[in-house]
Amino acid sequence: MLGAAASGIGSAAASAVGTSVGDEVYKYGKELFHDVSRRVDNDLENNYERLIEHAEKLCARRDDILAQAKTKQVTQVCVAWISRVMKIEQEVQELETKYMKEKSKKRTFNQLWNGSSESRAELNKSMAEKCEKWHNLWLEGKFEIGMVVKKLPERMYDNEKDSKVVLATRHRHVCYDMETDEEINVQRLSEASALQMFKVKVGRNANLPGIEPIAKLVVNECAGLPLLIDKVASIFRRKDNFHLWNDGLRSLRRWPSIKIQGINELIDYLKFCYEDLDDEVKKVCFLYGAIYPEDYEIYIDYLLECWRAEGFIHDANEFRDARGKGHSILDELINVSLLEKSEKINHFANGEGVDPIISDVLLETDAFELIGHKGASRLSDFGIKSINKMRGCLIEGCDEIETIVHCNSEGRSALECLEKMYINNVPKLESIWEGPIHAGSLARLTTLTLRRCLKLKKIFSNGMIEQLFKLEHLSIEECPEIEEIITESENNGLKTDAFPRLNMVVLSNLPKVKSIWTDDSLKWPSLESIKISMCQMLTRLPFNNDNAISLRCIEANQSWWSALVWQDDAIEKRLRSIWLKSSS
Repeated sequence: MLGAAASGIGSAAASAVGTSVGDEVYKYGKELFHDVSRRVDNDLENNYERLIEHAEKLCARRDDILAQAKTKQVTQVCVAWISRVMKIEQEVQELETKYMKEKSKKRTFNQLWNGSSESRAELNKSMAEKCEKWHNLWLEGKFEIGMVVKKLPERMYDNEKDSKVVLATRHRHVCYDMETDEEINVQRLSEASALQMFKVKVGRNANLPGIEPIAKLVVNECAGLPLLIDKVASIFRRKDNFHLWNDGLRSLRRWPSIKIQGINELIDYLKFCYEDLDDEVKKVCFLYGAIYPEDYEIYIDYLLECWRAEGFIHDANEFRDARGKGHSILDELINVSLLEKSEKINHFANGEGVDPIISDVLLETDAFELIGHKGASRLSDFGIKSINKMRGCLIEGCDEIETIVHCNSEGRSALECLEKMYINNVPKLESIWEGPIHAGSLARLTTLTLRRCLKLKKIFSNGMIEQLFKLEHLSIEECPEIEEIITESENNGLKTDAFPRLNMVVLSNLPKVKSIWTDDSLKWPSLESIKISMCQMLTRLPFNNDNAISLRCIEANQSWWSALVWQDDAIEKRLRSIWLKSSS
């Protein structure tokens, strides 16, 4: 009885345990079924959504191109691309039908466990392949090159002699191959045209308060290159306040070390032109140019001598052969736009005395460089008449030059056509002008740069400022003896409308300078930007609440700004709003 009872209890317990285990197995299997089902459904659904997304992007790109085709001409490449997109629309409809049909089917656990049904697996694979294929097709249509071109102008005359074909290229040999009748070297944009292009590209943000002077500084960084202006403008188009523009300018000035959208495209083009050079000699000759400063004028004979001395032209035994090969290399670099040919310029280096040949050459030159010359104490020693036609002048490393022009009371005007003057490392220079300044002298000067003139004390001699009504840019750097930018003793009675066009002033490393002008009487009507660095003794600015109405930017470091002395708080408040803090 007891044994039977015990056996009955054990059997019941075993039955209960079996039922419990069976319930757990069923529950786990059901969850596994739904989990596998969800994963298979998600995989198929993700591919379907990607497929629809790529199809919509393709159709949108196609519609954009068709819209452009109303004013432009599509190429055969473009027509073929559009035809392929049209076929895709039919494929989308077919795949969508299959997807909906497969979605509505019920599947067994065995189908899920063995990797879904055969038709669903094929559909999933097909959609994944289509996604990849359509994405690549979209990339092909993303780039307009070879897709949409400008329409050719309609012929206006039946006579072919009245028609012209204009082509643009960076490679001069293309002109030769096309047998062109005339080649025109497209110059960089002027400052005004570059600024206008930049403003048009930027749009309404270029008209924000206080932006104008920063915009000009930004454009200056673009060096008149339309492609660079276009890329930079696209960046500044998104900047909608003064602080973002300031930050953008700082980044642009350091762009080689900072990633800026669009700049890489220019570097890629430069790299392409460099890699396209057909031998290593041309490449190393081009790279040699990197040792020269930006926009530096390189004298051809001097450059060829350097190439030969460095051993770049090593397979030419005779000097004449080396020069001939050097000219060929230089011509190739100019033809592919890696180097730029300068205007008519004459360069005299390491000469001595007042050579009549130099005087004769000056009569016919646009620009003149006098470098390392000895035996002349002033530029006017070569003759006032000789120097009157040049538009640009660089004097550098001439240890005996004491003044630029010396005129007597009966003399004529001098430097009548001069537009830009650069004086660098002339240690004995004491003045730019000595003697009376006759009407017409310096009348076209727009840029004056003085650097490392160790004895220079006065910049503007008596009567000189009255002739500088076109001066726009003034830069004075590393001249340790200058105490006044405008010397009071030389300019008594200076009119308030002096420097009517001066818009930019740079003062750097002038340890003794105490004033720009003795008071705030000048109007400075066009002054927009002033940059000051390492001028510790300059503690006052010649501005008040009424003058310098165009001033938009004062760039200087924090310590110098904090040491400034103000007539009243209103002036400090006004100028603080346009102060751009620099690191130097």
